[in-house]
Order: sequence, then C-alpha cells, then structure tokens
Amino acid sequence: MNSISFAELEKSHFTNVFARNIIKIEYQEYKNRILKNDSELIESLFFGDIYIVKNAYKKKLLEKIRSELHEWGTKTKASYHEIKEGVPNFHRILDKDGKFYVSSKWHGYYFFNFNKDPWNIFNIAEEKYFLNQKIMGFNEKETFNNSPKDKYVTRVWIVQYPQGGGYIQAHDHSSDVFCLANIAIMSEKGKDYNNGGIYFIDENANKIFIDDQVEVGDLLVTYKRQVHGVDPVDPNIKTDWKSEKGRWVMMYGNVPTNNY
Repeated sequence: MNSISFAELEKSHFTNVFARNIIKIEYQEYKNRILKNDSELIESLFFGDIYIVKNAYKKKLLEKIRSELHEWGTKTKASYHEIKEGVPNFHRILDKDGKFYVSSKWHGYYFFNFNKDPWNIFNIAEEKYFLNQKIMGFNEKETFNNSPKDKYVTRVWIVQYPQGGGYIQAHDHSSDVFCLANIAIMSEKGKDYNNGGIYFIDENANKIFIDDQVEVGDLLVTYKRQVHGVDPVDPNIKTDWKSEKGRWVMMYGNVPTNNY
C-alpha cells in the first residue's frame, strides 16, 4: 500500500490545530494499522483526530514505576542539566518560576537511552517509540542509540502534575522533531486526583477534556500542532511535593542536544 506522509500533507494542506474527533482504538489494531502503512490513520491524525489507544501498557507496571520514581524524587536532590556529554538521568521541579517555554507547575523525570535504566523504561516504551518512528516516516532506530555528541537523542520524560494546581499552559509542539505526541497515562482521575487534567481546543474555542475517558496504560496520540494544555490539578488542595497524588504521564521523543 502506498502511504501518504505527514510531510506531504503539510505541503498541500493547512494543519488543523483544533481537536476534531476522539477515537478509541485497541493497541493491537493501532499497531497493525501502522505496520500496514495506513494512510487513513495518518490523515486522520493530521486533520485533528485524537486517538485514545487502549491497553498500550500494563497498568500495574506503570503504577510500580510511578511509585518508585516518586520515592527516588523525594530522596534525591532536584536539578537541571543541559543535554551535553555526561548528562545524567535527573529530575527537576518547576513551580511557575523556572525556565520553561510555557508557564507550568510539575515534577519532571528525565531519562536518556545512553544512561543506566534501573526501571527498564526504554524497554517498556521501545515498541511504541519504533512504531511512532515508522508512522512519521523515520528510520525506526535512527536516533535511538545516539549520544549527546549527535544532533538529537532519544529521551523519556515522566511528569507529575501535583495536587495543588499542577498545570501547563496551552501550547503545541510545532517545533518538535516528532510529528506525533505520545502521552502514556500513569494515573487515574477520581482516584489519584479529582479535578483538572489535559484538554484540547475545538474549532469553537471550547476545551475538550480527555482524562475522564482514559485509564492507566492507555496512550494518547495527537498531531504535534494540536493546541493542548493541562488545567490545574485539584487547585484547592495545598501542594505537597512529597505526595504521589496528582496526574502522571510518560512521553518520549527525539530532542536536540545542546551541542548544536
């Protein structure tokens, strides 16, 4: 099957930055459609459909990683490191006043494939990463084994939006190398937090909230120009950075190093 590419679509069409349809699909079907070079899937994503890929990850495994990462984050000092030779895995807390490209409040955990991976995070995310490379038209392993000496490296980013107003301002990822945002769900609304969460914007400028429709282990997939944000999580509760409560997600992608 001859498949159209995101690059071709961008040359011939305006990108839809608004959310269109919310489509639920089982992971195995989503995987098979990518392997078959399904043009309808690519066009659907490009024109604004948001995919909730069900059962992409094992729920208990993500919950275990979340708890152990949180423990690591409370017992070690938060810090920030540019992506240069020697960059470690690290975690940082941003509370509205840190350096980030949009206003936000979160605790982020950064992992690189060239470092030791005690939680086997890259093994867990590897298949989804390679599928994402394929649907974007990239070589599956093009940057996966890169180091900071190269222009791009592969990074996993796990984020906790804490109770007490964890959020991120509306933004898109139009400047990213990745065409598609992949957001693995690691927490459950109604259990780990009660209010707030991710939203997209429809053509009438309404916020379309998603967290009520997803479960731990699901994967959100959207085109990079889709405007989205995270509404404040349980803003009426005092923030306790030592608490595991809040909204947790995992994302991966190819990011530029600081050597270029």
